[in-house]
This record gives sequence, C-alpha cells and structure tokens, in this order.
Amino acid sequence: MADDRALSVEIGRRDAGLPGAARAADYIAAELGKVGWRVERRPFPLPQGGLSWNVVAAPPGFSEQRPYLLLGGHYDTLRGPGANDNGTGIGVGLELVRELSVDPAPLPVAFVAFGAEEIQPVPGTGHHHIGSRFYVAHMSAQARRNLVAYVNLDMVGIGPVVLCMRTSTGPREGTLRCVRKGVEIGVPTKETITPDWSDNGSFLREGMNAVALWTGDQVCCNHTPRDTIDKVQPDALQRVGELASAILRSYR
Repeated sequence: MADDRALSVEIGRRDAGLPGAARAADYIAAELGKVGWRVERRPFPLPQGGLSWNVVAAPPGFSEQRPYLLLGGHYDTLRGPGANDNGTGIGVGLELVRELSVDPAPLPVAFVAFGAEEIQPVPGTGHHHIGSRFYVAHMSAQARRNLVAYVNLDMVGIGPVVLCMRTSTGPREGTLRCVRKGVEIGVPTKETITPDWSDNGSFLREGMNAVALWTGDQVCCNHTPRDTIDKVQPDALQRVGELASAILRSYR
C-alpha cells in the first residue's frame, strides 16, 4: 500500500511521456536498489516521440544462461492516478522482491516494471503494451529458451477472486498452475481467457509461458481520475501477493 500511495498519490498521473512516468521509474529503481538487486533502466522510443523505460532488476548472481522466472507489471497510467491500474501490481511486485531478497525461490526470479503499457503504437489498432513488446523483441535466444514463466500483475487491488488470465494463444501451463496453487493455499481463483489486454500477451505471442494475475475490471474508474487509492482493498493485495509467491516458489 505504501508503494501504491507513493505512485498514485505522491506522483499521480504516470502517462507515458509525462514527467510522472519518469518519476515513477526513478522511484521503482530506487526501491529495487534498496534490496541489493542490480537495476537497469532500459529506454525505448515512444510513438509520439520521447522515451519511456523498462526498469529491470535481478538478484546477485542472476544469469539468463540458466532457467529463471520473471515477475512484473506496468507502472504507466492513462488519464488518471492509476491506483488500481497499475499501482497495485507494482506495489505487490515490489513487496515480492523484498520477500525474495531474504528468502529466494528455488528458481532465480528477475523483476521488470514496464513502461508504456497503456498507449497504442498506431492509434486505433488495439495493440498496446509497447514496453513489454520492446523487452521481448530484445530478448536473446538463450533468454527466451531459459524463461520458465513470466508472472504478470495488473489491476490486482479490487475484488475477492484472483483471475488467472491468458490469451487464446500460447502456453496454458501458467494459468493452470495459478488455479492449482490457489486451491492449495485457499485463494479463490478462476482461469480467464481475454483479448491481448496486458503485458503477458507479449510473451504468449512468442510462445513463452506467461500468466497474468488480475482481480477484474473496475468499471467506474478505469483510465479516469477516479482510479484512486481509497478504492484499493489491502486484503485483495494480500491474496494476490500470497498467490504470486506460491506460483513462483512452485517452479523447480
């Protein structure tokens, strides 16, 4: 909640290309650096001009030459402070990094906060998540082979059920594992097939295993100034954090 408050209240709007997005990238990088992980800000061009950044962090000794996991979500917003979309995903992700820094999972886990998820490279095409598309396009062949799964956190702060989200193409293993781990730890889950709505789609399109954790649409407030911190439910964040941790720790 403190991270979500820093992003959505203290920084506010983080639309790609606005000053708030750069401030958010700075904040995320600083928090990741506090746990001793190696942090990179990787720039990429925006279709309207200017830059955004993917903030990538990995623990000491991490190497893509061995099997690994990736955890992440987007930090940019669209027309509002983005407390749920997606301050919640980044907040849970940062807390998981803190947990992993003192109690690592069996497989090494890297973290990425994607920029420019909300904007479309060509208006009206329906294709967005530019940051994760850029990240995937620049993965080495070895990094693609060794990625066991990407766990995406997007809009996870409102609602009692965690939706294990995937698209109609690409591997299904991640969503099935998500549902199974939910049953095991007592977190209500449901497999959900959606259009290519979030950063997990960038990986699934390329045949890599990915699952997105989502707690559903906030019809009143998505992409508006009404997406504020007072609507975020701490117990929803707790459920998603416990489930994401269980998923990451289940891979060996």
